[in-house]
Amino acid sequence: MLNKLVNHLKSLGFLYLILLSSTSFAATITVTSDTDLIADDDLCSIREAIRNANSDSQFDNDDCEAGSEADTILFSLPSNTIYLDVTGAQENAATTGDLDINTDISILPESNIVFDSSFAGRGVPDRIFHIRVPQASLTIQNVTLQKGSAVAESGSSSTGKAFGGCIYVDAGSLHISNSTIQNCESNEVSAYGGAIAFDTIVEATIDNVTFLNNSATSSVTTAGYSLGGAIYADYTKNITITNSTFSSNSTENAISMGGAIFMQRGGDISIDGSTFTSNMVSATIGAGRGSAITTYSSTEEISITNSTFDSNEVLDPTGGRNGFGTVAVYNNTAAITFQNNTVSNNTVNGGNSAQGGGLYFTSINSPVYVYHNTIYNNSASNTVGTSANGGGIYVASGSTIYAENNLVAGNTVTIKSSGISTNDNDCEGTLASNLANAIETNLCTIDGASSGSFVTITEAGLITPLADNGGETQTLALDTSNTTAQTLLIDQATCLESVTTDQRGYNRDESCDYGSFEQITFYADSDGDGFGDASVSDSTSASAPTGYVANSNDCDDSNSSVNPDASEICDGIDNNCDGTIDTDAINKNLLYLDEDGDGLGLESSSVLSCDLLSGYSPFYGDCDDSDASKKKSCEEVVSSTEPTTDDSSQETTNNEADPEIASSASASGGCVLNSNNQTYNNLLLLMLLGLMPLTLLRLRKN
Repeated sequence: MLNKLVNHLKSLGFLYLILLSSTSFAATITVTSDTDLIADDDLCSIREAIRNANSDSQFDNDDCEAGSEADTILFSLPSNTIYLDVTGAQENAATTGDLDINTDISILPESNIVFDSSFAGRGVPDRIFHIRVPQASLTIQNVTLQKGSAVAESGSSSTGKAFGGCIYVDAGSLHISNSTIQNCESNEVSAYGGAIAFDTIVEATIDNVTFLNNSATSSVTTAGYSLGGAIYADYTKNITITNSTFSSNSTENAISMGGAIFMQRGGDISIDGSTFTSNMVSATIGAGRGSAITTYSSTEEISITNSTFDSNEVLDPTGGRNGFGTVAVYNNTAAITFQNNTVSNNTVNGGNSAQGGGLYFTSINSPVYVYHNTIYNNSASNTVGTSANGGGIYVASGSTIYAENNLVAGNTVTIKSSGISTNDNDCEGTLASNLANAIETNLCTIDGASSGSFVTITEAGLITPLADNGGETQTLALDTSNTTAQTLLIDQATCLESVTTDQRGYNRDESCDYGSFEQITFYADSDGDGFGDASVSDSTSASAPTGYVANSNDCDDSNSSVNPDASEICDGIDNNCDGTIDTDAINKNLLYLDEDGDGLGLESSSVLSCDLLSGYSPFYGDCDDSDASKKKSCEEVVSSTEPTTDDSSQETTNNEADPEIASSASASGGCVLNSNNQTYNNLLLLMLLGLMPLTLLRLRKN
């Protein structure tokens, strides 16, 4: 038998080595230097690592592991900051300037690494990353990218244009998470994307990323564009932004749009659970549009949900520019959804015209759905002309949006040139509304199933200040102590089937509240298992008090092992709160029918039970369950397959099991079958599979 084992091992092992020799594996490259050098110094820099990854080789020297296929870059550095200071720009092999990505690369430090591209040290400004070919993909996590500066691209079509202060994606894909991009700039006659510019059809995911103090600023005041203080996206699709923060980003000079994000001629873009605060637009020609977001000529669907827009501003630095919207939507040809958002304390200033202190819509060519938003305390202010409209919502003539279950209150317009200080004005334009909206001062035309489908709010103090009330973003809670709020807003709206949660992610009641915030009941969670006690509740707090949760699904709040997520086990307790005891227990005994009472049952007749049942056995293998004297475990015998020259060799035959084997089988409750070559093959295969991870590890190290 030993000889057979060795022979099988040799044959299968040989095949395994052939398989390994024909297979290539991705490389892991460890950066050990915090400098930006390409030098044969036994230290691996980020630039050397990326050049190796791009070339699938050791391109410059052997300081870094060779690249191979899709590569992962890790870090073991003396400090947490890498200064990119190799002078140069406008080449595409990561030799100088930005780090060009031409393949699949994942940059995955375990803790935060700072990439600093301060052009004062470089001599020539440049961004940090450039993803430039369709097959390239860059995945980044746990990084801070800062002080990148985009320069004008080469080529006649790009003269006077700068894209992406820190990252430029003109092909391929980008995936970035748990990171910060700050103090990056795009600065040219036309400046696109202070932090990131997407300039083609790409795929991108942005999760838990903070965009701070980035800017797209035209270098002149009389021509050009400044678009997307943090993100510029043109002809792009498949972009998802979640749980991210856009703060103090800006576009300045020339035609200026999208203080945080500018999107045009594309779509299939989703923004969820994100915060936009203190972003700014300042135009010196044309108009300033969308202090937080501008969408222009979108051709695919765009969804903006569960997000907060607070204290953003459109400025009029020259006293003669128009200003439109905190979120501005222009000329869409595909559906746009704006749902479960908070829009508060934003300001739009315009010289000749100021419109849409919160939301601005014009040239709407496809449905825009505005559902369950709270739009509060925004303003549109005119400084020269006589036009200021829609402090909360403005819908331009000829356009209609679908608006339902919104709370629009406390918004104002100001026309300074005619001596009018402030007027209440929450909505102007046309709304299509089958369900009601709660609007304090309504100048909108309601075109819906019910004439005048809005609730007039006449009393202040219905809404509490912006605060962390749970969820990813801050929200404006309804004041449960205010009787008008109780009467007009809480549990007063007809629920939309498509909107089952509020901005925080809490389930909406059967009778919904107006706006993005749903006042819910919290329940005591004494055992800390995440499930509350229906008998102890709080229905007045805006967020969960300590020791409370937003569900009442616990059936025993004194036992943390009992809750709907628990597994049911055989113990006489309803562990998973489904109303039954032990019915679906995961540790039931598998019992076999044992009619003759000999301790061995029939494998073909079994039941699951928490209790040991009379007439059943936990062991199977009986050959005849009608005769207690017959209880051998095996119908097949174990015989040697090795050749023998001794006719007197002892083999068990005629289905008479070897006593030692039968005893072992009886104790284990199962049959032992004839050994054959397949048994050895299975054993060897398992051995080889067990060795494979070690082999791969050794290959990667080498």
